[in-house]
This record gives sequence, C-alpha cells and structure tokens, in this order.
Amino acid sequence: MKYLILICAVLVSNKVYPQSGWYPLQSGDINHIISIQFIDAQTGYYISTSNVCFKTTNGGDQWNLIATFGTLINDMTFLNAATGYISACDGKVYRTTNSGITWGTFNTGSSSCFSTITFLNSQTGWVSAQSSYTSNTVYKTINGGVNWFLLGIIPGIERTFRIRFTDNQTGWAGGQKNSNYDGIFLRTTNGGANWIVTLDAADEVDDFYFINSQTGWVVSGGRVYRSTNSGGNWSEQLHVAGHFSTCSFVDANTGWAQGLSGSDGMIYKTTNSGLNWSSQSVPGAYNLLTMYFINAQTGWTAGLLGKMYKTTNGGELITGIEPVGEEIPGIYSLSQNYPNPFNPATNIKFSIPKAGFVKLTVYDMLGREIETLVNENLVAGTYKADWNASNFSSGVFFYKIETAGFTDIRKMILVK
Repeated sequence: MKYLILICAVLVSNKVYPQSGWYPLQSGDINHIISIQFIDAQTGYYISTSNVCFKTTNGGDQWNLIATFGTLINDMTFLNAATGYISACDGKVYRTTNSGITWGTFNTGSSSCFSTITFLNSQTGWVSAQSSYTSNTVYKTINGGVNWFLLGIIPGIERTFRIRFTDNQTGWAGGQKNSNYDGIFLRTTNGGANWIVTLDAADEVDDFYFINSQTGWVVSGGRVYRSTNSGGNWSEQLHVAGHFSTCSFVDANTGWAQGLSGSDGMIYKTTNSGLNWSSQSVPGAYNLLTMYFINAQTGWTAGLLGKMYKTTNGGELITGIEPVGEEIPGIYSLSQNYPNPFNPATNIKFSIPKAGFVKLTVYDMLGREIETLVNENLVAGTYKADWNASNFSSGVFFYKIETAGFTDIRKMILVK
C-alpha cells in the first residue's frame, strides 16, 4: 500500500489545492479563452477574446501565439493538426491548412456576425449568424470552406451559441430564445434547411453533445437534460446552482458538464450516461467557458482571464495528499529514503519546482520494476511517498524518479 503526503504545494489564488485532479497550465493569454480543442495528447489550439489563436505541441505545457485577427472571433474547429476554421464577426470564415502558420479568408456573402462553426468532414461545414432578434441564418459549404451558400434561417432563436451535426442530414442548434434569456434547442433532418424545436428551456442553451443521431445531452442554466430519441423526449438529470457553459462526452457513459459558479469553477462528471453525477472542483478557476477531452482520462478546461487547467485522471481527486506548507522548491531533488536500512516500511521524499507528470518506481537487484509509488500529474511542491515492503525478502532495492526535467536513482536496503 502506498500513501502520498504533500509537504509543500503550489499556491493558487492564495490557497493550496493539491487534492484536485485538475492542475494549472500557463496559457500565455490574460483574456478569456472561449474555445479549446486538442487533436491528440500533444497538439492543441485555443482562441480567446484577444482575437488570437494559440497552439501547443507538448500537451499544454507551453503555448505559442500563431495568429492575430483584426476582427472579433467567436468559434473554432480543427479537423486535424493542420486544418482548422475560425468564425468571425466580419461575415468571414478563416481557414488554415498548415497548422496555423497562414490563414486564408473566405467570404460567405453575409455581413453578419458568425457565432458558431462546425465541420462534419474536410468538405462539409456550417456557420450560423444572427440575422435578426428572432432568427439566425445558416450557411453551408461543401468544398472545404472555399464557397458558402445560404441555407435559410433557424427560426425562433435570437442567438445561436452552438451548432453541430452528427451526419450530413442530422444537426442540432442551441441558444438564446429572447432577451429574457429563455433557452431553445432545435433539430434539422435535412442538412440545415429546416429546423424544429425539440426543447424549450427556462435558461439559454449554451452547449450540447450528441454521440449519435439519437442520444445526446443539453446544458441549460444549471440543468443537464438527456434524450435517447433524437430530442423527442428529454429527462432532467442534474440541477445545481450556477450556470453550465459547456459539456463533453467521450462515449455513451462518460462525460462532463462544467461552467460558472460563485467560487471555484464547477465540473460535474458522470460514468453511467448521466444517471449519477459527481462534482469536481477546479480551484481558482471561477468561470470555465470551454473544455475538451481526448479520452476518459485526459482533458483540458479554460475560461476567464486566460486560466487553463489539465487533468490526466478524468478530474478525480488525487487521494492521500495533504498540504503542510507553502514553499515552492527551486530545484528537482530525490532524497535518500528514511529510515535506511528499513523493515518493513520506509518513505521517499522528492521535490518538483513546477507542475508536471511524475513517476516514482521501485526496482529489484535484477532491474525489474516491482512497484509504482507515483504515476500522475502533481503540482509543484515537496512530497513524501511511503513504501511498505512486507511482501518482499531482505535485499538491495533501487527507486527511480522520472519527470519531464529530471531523473534520478537511489539505493535502499531492506533488512528483515
């Protein structure tokens, strides 16, 4: 059995929060991050209210500015690491095919402000723009964004916050119904030419996620709704204080809903299709606007003031960790275990000056890995890992620490 005891941890908003499964990243921006997307575990993009696009190639540890736009931008979608699209308030769509190095501009024939964009594949995509206080126009491309044609309107909606398609014919749109911030959710079965209302909500519909043409979730105010028959019926699965801004699912069972609250950022997770939800805190985040998961373990969230966080354990609490100090170490270090020799338990102390992934393993004399004591992301601090060797015979053992910036090995002796 192993236990981790945090001795010194990083400060976030003047408090120590080592237990959270989410740890902070440096986004490189101080304005609000409104859309984030990852292609794989290393490559990701985000846009912010600074009207800029940033890129990372190391999982979010470092972000680089790749584009600045001379107009207000609202939404982003990438098909792969090279090809992505951004919708803007000048009636144009911007496209890159070389990972953001250059961006082409495509006129849609509209002067409206595009609020949301989605692509089904490399050729087919849609954008939505507010045309009046009672309807939004929808434009479509079938040649990768080079040309756009007007499909028609989404009726009864003042502002479209999200539009998505599960196939060439079936799509969904959610947003704000009127100036009272009532919500509305609609479906199309003919590629966006016509829309029907499937849900009238008390609060604006900020986001939704459909895993197929039948099953999906909608977030509206502090509520999560689920449908298993294309929106024919909806069941309320969760109702909390606050306001959900987005949701994300990786399969039919596992998903997250996140948003805005009066204190720390709120995230709720389900592993049984929304029948039950458990809360997750992202300390110091306050308002979370966008999230993206590439699998059930690894995801990113971001929001106000450029704050960004990452998890590699699905956002679950890191158990057995306690803060007992506030000093951040200046260097990486691995201390000699204590006591040494030992019988049957000893502890190993190590320090990391910045947040990152840490692996601490024990090996026998033949170099075989016999136990992993730590294998997760940790915030900056000094830690103590306990090892109980009751199941092993007397002898010499080695323990090794591995991080992105440091590796070290030490010897210890078990005497029974």
